[in-house]
Amino acid sequence: ILDRTGLQRPLSNRAVDSFVSSIKEGRRVVNGETIILGNDGTVLDGQHRLWACVISDIPIQTWVVHGVQGNGISTIDTGRVRSNSDMVHMYLNESGLGSSLEKAVGAAIGLVQSCDMNGKFYVTRFERASKNYEIEEFLRFRPEFKDDAKRIYGNGSKKCPIPLSIAIGIYAIAKSGYPEEADHFIQTLYTDIGHNEGDPVLALRRKGLARTKPEDFRRRTDVVACTVKTWNAFVRRDQIKTVRYSHRNEDFPIMIVSPKF
Repeated sequence: ILDRTGLQRPLSNRAVDSFVSSIKEGRRVVNGETIILGNDGTVLDGQHRLWACVISDIPIQTWVVHGVQGNGISTIDTGRVRSNSDMVHMYLNESGLGSSLEKAVGAAIGLVQSCDMNGKFYVTRFERASKNYEIEEFLRFRPEFKDDAKRIYGNGSKKCPIPLSIAIGIYAIAKSGYPEEADHFIQTLYTDIGHNEGDPVLALRRKGLARTKPEDFRRRTDVVACTVKTWNAFVRRDQIKTVRYSHRNEDFPIMIVSPKF
């Protein structure tokens, strides 16, 4: 059957590998998606799933539709793909978060999942969107995440020097080892009141709220790095006047996630 895929788009090894992983991990379920075959047996949709079965050497159950005319291929897979925010909305069942917060929660989950238990970030992981099953599994095991996100959002996004998704994600990582400090960090992040010169949070606020964003504060990766540096200085009670990060000249900072540091 895989010898007859002439009408298909080029095979993506990354997509095949993703399907292989889902099959081996037992995440593939009969969800109504079909393998579509033309009236001459040509594969019109499903080549990546079929190759994943071959490579994994594990059979899957799926629906197969036969006899579709080849000229219909231009209409296959043209529906809107579910985004991370769609998954947040669906899993939380009419979450009431609002579209902007749902989008931020989806991105924040990717950030949290990119950080290991020792505070090391896998940068390429948080630079890509989370997969749907990752969103679902995370929210199942972290039900408090929704309420934390709503509380942070309630502070007012315009007052925060960093994107909402990063504030939510960094807070979630920090609170596992420093719950009180994490609360205080977020509270001070949203106000100029009560800061003294040398306060790390004040340095981050000045950088993030500047009329012209500094060069090392324009990419999402750089903003995360500066926020991690600020958190580390905050926890250690270091005095700093500026916070900088150069991805060309330094490693991505490791975040302090427990008192052992």
